[in-house]
Amino acid sequence: MPIRTVFRRLASRLSNPLTPGELRHGSFWFSQFLMIGATVLGVYLASSEGMKVAIQFNELTRLERNYYLRQSLANELEANARLVQAYAESLNDGIQSHSFFEQNPLTLDQYVWTVMGESETTLETPSIYLSSTQRFYREVPSIYHRLSNRMIGVQYGAEQLREAAQPILDDTIPGLRDSASILKQHLQQAGMDVH
Repeated sequence: MPIRTVFRRLASRLSNPLTPGELRHGSFWFSQFLMIGATVLGVYLASSEGMKVAIQFNELTRLERNYYLRQSLANELEANARLVQAYAESLNDGIQSHSFFEQNPLTLDQYVWTVMGESETTLETPSIYLSSTQRFYREVPSIYHRLSNRMIGVQYGAEQLREAAQPILDDTIPGLRDSASILKQHLQQAGMDVH
């Protein structure tokens, strides 16, 4: 159809008013288009809001997991560092027998540290705390191994154990607890109850 014909029909339609039947027919389709448009807009807005809520929920869940992970690691480290210090103190008086180390092994609890290897939130913990924890868990068994195999003296070994535990107690544990308390504040502001 030539373009002239299309424009002629359009001009004729605009110059002549619509009949009642055509008006009803046109208003029906107009209302249908409005309902479709409103439905599409409603679905879009609802899905957009749902996505925002899902993202916020995911973020809060991640923060909560990391909060408990940091708290648990701080508790485990504190117990282990205190154990290492007590063990070093027990060595101050010297050892009573050649089987002392076999009868009194230095065994650290590493449940949380082991589980952290499988946790997706582990690497959200500040790396300074992860590396100092790793160093502690590497150095203490090494010192104990050299002590129990008589590769180093008892007094020197006790001093080495104290030196391995002290940075954990002075820096790592307070830092972990501080970073966990920041996460706790964010969670509480979002209305979550954390202990």
